[in-house]
This record gives sequence, C-alpha cells and structure tokens, in this order.
Amino acid sequence: MRIPFLIDTTIREGQQHGQVSFKPEHAIQLVGLLDAFGVDIIEVGHPMISEQDWQTAMAICRSGLTAQTLAHARATHEDVEAAAGVGAQWVGIFAGVNDLSLQHKLHRSRTVALSAIQEAVRSAKAFDLQVRFTCEDASRTPLPRVIEVFTLARAAGADRLSYADTVGVMTPSSMCRVMRQLSRRFGDVLHAHCHNDFGLATANALAAIEGGAIGVDVSIEGIGERCGIAPLAEVALSLTRLYGVKAHWKLPMLTKLSAALRDGVVYQALDTRPIVGRYAYAHKAGLHIAAALQAPEAYEPYPPELVGQRRRFLASRLAGKPVGVLRRQRSIGSSTSGPQPVKTRCGGRATMVDGNGYHPRRRTARL
Repeated sequence: MRIPFLIDTTIREGQQHGQVSFKPEHAIQLVGLLDAFGVDIIEVGHPMISEQDWQTAMAICRSGLTAQTLAHARATHEDVEAAAGVGAQWVGIFAGVNDLSLQHKLHRSRTVALSAIQEAVRSAKAFDLQVRFTCEDASRTPLPRVIEVFTLARAAGADRLSYADTVGVMTPSSMCRVMRQLSRRFGDVLHAHCHNDFGLATANALAAIEGGAIGVDVSIEGIGERCGIAPLAEVALSLTRLYGVKAHWKLPMLTKLSAALRDGVVYQALDTRPIVGRYAYAHKAGLHIAAALQAPEAYEPYPPELVGQRRRFLASRLAGKPVGVLRRQRSIGSSTSGPQPVKTRCGGRATMVDGNGYHPRRRTARL
C-alpha cells in the first residue's frame, strides 16, 4: 500500500466541536506539533468566518511549516480570495449538489450551483492556488451526480477531489466500492472526509484508502462537528501496524498531541460519542445551523429522537448570521458570556457559547 496523505483539519473541523474554541496561540502550537509529527497538509481554518480566524490562518501560513497549508472556502470568489490572502498553498472549496443541499444549504438550482463551483475553481487557479474540491454530503448524493461535479471541477482545474461522508452514513464496504469506481475514472486524485455518527469514521477512512483514495482527513482525537471525524492516532497507527505502511510519521508524538490539545481546551470525549453523546446532534458551524433550522436531515443521518436524544444549536462566532435567527426564534439575548439554552421551533435546543469555548457543564473551561 502506498503512503497516503494525512490532511489534518483540527484547526477547522475541530473547532466545530461543541466544546472547542482555539485561541490563536494554541492553534499555532498544535500546528507546530502536527508538522513535527509529519502530516502532509494542515487545514488552517475558514478565513472568512471572522477576523480572528483570518489572522490565525495567516499566522499559521507564515510559520514556516514543512506541511502544506489549506484554507477552507465556499464556492465563492470572496472565500477563494480570502484563502489566497492568508497565504495558503491550497484552497479547499466545498459544495453539495444533492437535492437536500441545493434546497436547504445553497438555495439555488443545480445549474447555478455547478456554475458557481466552476467559477470558484477557476478563480483559485487564477490566484495560483492548488485546489481541492469537496463534494459535501457525497455519500447521500447519487453517484452519477458526484461524477458530474467531480468531472466539472477537474476540467476547471481542481487538483484533488474529496468525497465527504458528511453525516457518517457509509459502511466500509460501500466506501471501498465507491472509491474504486471513482479512482478508475479520475485516477490518483481522491481524498475522503469521514464523519463518525455511527462510529465508523476510522474504518471508512481506511476503506477509502483501500479503494484508491490517496489521502484522508483526520483531526487530533477526531474532534469535529457532532461526533467528529476520523482520529489522527487511530488512522496513523492502523495504517502502520495493520497495513504495513512505512511512513515518516513520528508515532511517539501521538500522546503528546492529545495532551497538547487538552492543555488548551476542556472537553469530555464521551460527550461526542456516537449516538449517545451530549453533542452527537449539536450543530455549531453557521452553514450547518442555517440548514438544520430548516431541515434537520441536512446534517443529521437520523432524527435524534429515535434514540432518546435531542438536537442542539451552539451559537458562537462560527455561526455568523444564524445566530440572529436563533435569537429571533426565542429571544436568546445579546450576551455570549455564558450558556443560555432555549428551545427552537425545529425541536432543538440553542445554547450561546462565547469565543473561549465556554460550555454549560464545565465552568472551569479555559484556553
């Protein structure tokens, strides 16, 4: 087996964890350790979210890393320009093209969405950026439509194509099968982004590599939206010990990486455990909140009530405009200094969290 690329997304995806918010200095510390460990690409964040995210992303890109840097971006010229502005080498453009995404996330027709993706990729190439295009919610998108958007993105200049199991509904066998089909058509350009809603993120990431993916997204301890994604430690050690991959990764650093993460944020790993975790149905990113307020299935694989749970909306700086929607629905109030849970019209519960990652049950939360 070839040595796959590890794309670490702790600083971007990880910050969508219900209890995590990185201060710039902590983010830079973690990135330095990840670079020393040997990940290939580090996602530096989504610069358009806030001034803090912009400045943190820029500082990371200027820190002299061996790893390459990638900035997250919607399929807009402004987001792509921001990625170039912070000095990232890659831009990760994402968009969904299934009916659920078009209706409740993008609010546009498929034709318009495809055109926007094409123009965003071309814009990125004009900025001399390397481009990874991610088909969001690919696992719930008909394969012919995934092939269509991947073909369009490649023709526009995308260097890598990422298949996102956004709500974690793939099984290892189905992931391997789909990757084989896509790799036969597109060659060695595929990445996979695997969420852990059913506890299968690591298995699916490994299956994606077996099927032909040349890279997978990971994060320290798997932190991320809802139940998170494939953990760096599990993927790296599995590849080394179970698959015999002879990589340059410094495995003795794995425990140090987890310790460094926990030195800066206080969270309970069990809170994001699939199915039963407190934050297993928590939505924090602005796009996620906006879509889930209209159609919870946009970012949930099944109704939380099925297992005696309930959804939660976490209003923070990552939420952007949806914070106003939450406030209007139940007058959450303007303060973000502490938790203020209220019910929302779609049956969820909204909680205000501040920029330091304050979390309702841990008053000692710190960074």
